[in-house]
Amino acid sequence: MSRVHINCVSALFVVFSLWGTVGSAPVGGREQQSEMVLTWGRYGGFAGFCDEMQVSANGEVRVQSCRNKSEKVSKLSSDDSRRLDEWRRSFGSVVIESKDGAVADGMSVMLTLNGTGKAQPTDMQRREILEWAQTVFGKMGT
Repeated sequence: MSRVHINCVSALFVVFSLWGTVGSAPVGGREQQSEMVLTWGRYGGFAGFCDEMQVSANGEVRVQSCRNKSEKVSKLSSDDSRRLDEWRRSFGSVVIESKDGAVADGMSVMLTLNGTGKAQPTDMQRREILEWAQTVFGKMGT
């Protein structure tokens, strides 16, 4: 792995880690409902993707894209919320990174899930979580 690649991955991990803590400070001994429980980002590729999504504990979804400099906020559907809650109960802290292998126009996808469970997802479950996040992002219409 090249030094540049390692630095980029490290920087993304720090950004996602810090991003996930925004709004999660306890208030009066209670956890705020805006705690980020899932973050997803898609970067690179021929089209120059730079899309990001955050999902809070209360189901608020915030998406951003640097290509059209947009930001949208919405709520998860009840089905999507239920699915996310199941994963959070089942799995602990999960970090998923997917790369397409191309060099010049390579695309990478990063996802973090802050669960309360103890298990880790299988490879099939990791793909399912990534596909779910991409679908939720697509529903936002950015």
